[in-house]
Amino acid sequence: MAGPSRVSSRKNSSEVTIEFGPDRKRHNISRKYLSDLPWFNDDDDIYTSGVDEDIGIILLDYLSTGRYEPPRIDPKFSDRIRLRLDLQTTLRVFLVTEIWPILKLRKITRRKIQTLSKSITVCDLVEIVDEELSNPDVPKLPRSRQWLYNHLSNILEKESLEDSGILDELMEFTDFEDLSLCKELTKRIIRFQERRINRADE
Repeated sequence: MAGPSRVSSRKNSSEVTIEFGPDRKRHNISRKYLSDLPWFNDDDDIYTSGVDEDIGIILLDYLSTGRYEPPRIDPKFSDRIRLRLDLQTTLRVFLVTEIWPILKLRKITRRKIQTLSKSITVCDLVEIVDEELSNPDVPKLPRSRQWLYNHLSNILEKESLEDSGILDELMEFTDFEDLSLCKELTKRIIRFQERRINRADE
């Protein structure tokens, strides 16, 4: 998934049409809100994007209003499910901001990921991040991946000081879909365990 691709040249319209997802659902936005995005050309009029429509709507709403407004989650869901859904959406928007470089939105989603991570178990957090990074529609996104690796690593190190069983529990987690995440976390967990052993020997 790269940045949106041009479909047609400008027809003197004040708006740009962007088609989202495999169904190419169309949404319009004033071209003035896209002027800072590197893939935007003021001579073009229609773009197609591999970003899912629900995430695309969030992006366009933010560009036009300056507000981050994820979809409302049904209050009938349990708190755990609502938290997972909120985190999943926030992660998806965060990942897309590497393709749509909207710096303020990236900071907002990064802070929200940090906040939501405090209310979820480490294993659940790793599972959700793994699911999002393994999505075939998500590109490699090196900067976003590195930030998420560091975020998980910081949480794991802190949690392991309070509960050494956390690392053992994660080492037994064998359902990783994203091999890069698995390798990175394994490397860091081994490093934490070595530190724990060294502290015990002091």
